[in-house]
Amino acid sequence: MSDTHIEAIVVPLYYDDGKVVHTCESYFMHPGPEMIRTKCDKVVLPGEAFTLSNATIDVTCDACRKAAGTADARPRRW
Repeated sequence: MSDTHIEAIVVPLYYDDGKVVHTCESYFMHPGPEMIRTKCDKVVLPGEAFTLSNATIDVTCDACRKAAGTADARPRRW
């Protein structure tokens, strides 16, 4: 039996790799670290994801938008 508990972070997170802006999913593993991945399955290192309050972000990664089910509109504002 495992003592690991996973908790999703509900604050929208984004990652800019210098080419496109990705949307991210983030989880805390208790005990353990925060884990962040883009919707297109890239690992985001600690401190590289960002969020903005009271603002919209243009997600420009087609694979992230497709994984989020928003590929029909370009760009998608999250």
